[in-house]
Amino acid sequence: MNTHRLFGKEDELLLIASRWTELGKEIPEKDFVEIIEKINDWTFFLQRAFETNLAPLVLARFDRLRPGLLPLEVMKALKSYRHRILMHNLHLYRELEQIGLLFDQEGIDFIPLKGMMLAEVVYKNPGLRQISDMDLLVRVEKIEDCKNLLVRSGWDCKEILGMNRKGEDLFLVAHPYLLSKGKVNIELHQHIHNGHAGYKVPIEHYWNRAKAFPFLKSKAMFLAPEDLLQHLALHLYKHLENGQMKACSYYDIALVMDHYRHSLCWITLKGNSLNYGCWTQVHTILLLVHKFWGAHIPDDYLTGFETRRFSILEDRFAQRFCDPYNIRNNHLKNGSIAQLVRLESNRQRWEWFWRNLFPSSQFIVRRYKVSAGWKAYLYYPYHWAGGMGQLSQLIWRWLIEFAKKR
Repeated sequence: MNTHRLFGKEDELLLIASRWTELGKEIPEKDFVEIIEKINDWTFFLQRAFETNLAPLVLARFDRLRPGLLPLEVMKALKSYRHRILMHNLHLYRELEQIGLLFDQEGIDFIPLKGMMLAEVVYKNPGLRQISDMDLLVRVEKIEDCKNLLVRSGWDCKEILGMNRKGEDLFLVAHPYLLSKGKVNIELHQHIHNGHAGYKVPIEHYWNRAKAFPFLKSKAMFLAPEDLLQHLALHLYKHLENGQMKACSYYDIALVMDHYRHSLCWITLKGNSLNYGCWTQVHTILLLVHKFWGAHIPDDYLTGFETRRFSILEDRFAQRFCDPYNIRNNHLKNGSIAQLVRLESNRQRWEWFWRNLFPSSQFIVRRYKVSAGWKAYLYYPYHWAGGMGQLSQLIWRWLIEFAKKR
């Protein structure tokens, strides 16, 4: 198994257990035993399993090991967590069934994105894929009708970014509406990415290639395999760049590649990605999934990436995978500064400074909940001031620690 120098034994066990859960391959039990025997802090292992969302996958693999190999309390905690995930997901299923029937009655096409579609179609097990909310893609011209229909059905609606922009506007709002009912949320999408992403994927191309299939009790449109893989990779690349880590999403891609291995056209995937200007992003994620989750990529697509640059991306992936949640989360105080402290090379530090001093407008809009795209530029001084304040606090703590040592 390919591992990274930053991985501790707990993270190594998470990866080795999760990567083979459903991919039709097995790692000899003795390889698990060698790692399990080196784990001393099982509480920390459970914490890492929960915060990476890999716990259900890990338990599925542990269930096939001989009884007694793992501590009983660890297995109990994992099973309790899986039960909660299953109950939550089944509740989401029931809500989505009703929404699908509602859309069918009105003749509205929709495409389930990410968690719900993957759990039902690719995982084929509602308890294996942890789902936070429902992501539904509808046609741009139907976005208001869908929102109004859901509101009349008892859903509360929150408009994400002020006025809903459509069409060919440079600043596209991917999901302008968030609808909620109790603890269930729906992100209503009209595009798969916001503007200023550095590439543009025409959403009508996705719709033209989508196919209708039975889904739960209704009918839904499913993305073509190449578009599904491209969408998942772009979504994951955005999180990688923003300092967030959704480890289970890497396994999503590995499982999609395995599920569609006989129908996936790599020439089409690369051609479309080149045309849309996003092949670098897609290729990056595919290579990471290949390296750390063992997903198969044809030899022709394993090349074409500068070695030094991919090494930096590997380090970035490992850094964010291994960081505890409270360091990795951008929204917590001093989170980004804590990442800076852990960087090992001047090049990485320079990249960190450049990325945080001049983030994308898309990041500014999300971070500060700006109501219009052009207003993002007005927030840069505020962003810089906040960063300097965090840096000043960090320097002050360093000085205090230095004084104590003296």
